[in-house]
Amino acid sequence: MTIYYVRNDGNDANFGTSSSASGAWKTITKALGVAGISGGDTLYVAPGVYRETVEVGFASTGSTTYVYGDNRALNFAGVTPGIVRVTAYSSYDSLSSVFYPSA
Repeated sequence: MTIYYVRNDGNDANFGTSSSASGAWKTITKALGVAGISGGDTLYVAPGVYRETVEVGFASTGSTTYVYGDNRALNFAGVTPGIVRVTAYSSYDSLSSVFYPSA
């Protein structure tokens, strides 16, 4: 059981096992792909907009796998808290276009 990290300034060539930019993966696609996490692992995703279509490429048999959107950036030094957003839209889609209903 390993803890992995994704952040916008990471790199998919990294091992994904450090929360720093030099150790985290850049994409959720890498993390959930065949060469990413497996059953029993935990994944933390740093705040940001992830412009990708995510498909789960692993099976979690017998062990619970956790994927957390860490919007408070508790597991990431130097990352500002904010929304964790996964979108297939291109770059014109931004956090400013998120609709927040009034109370």
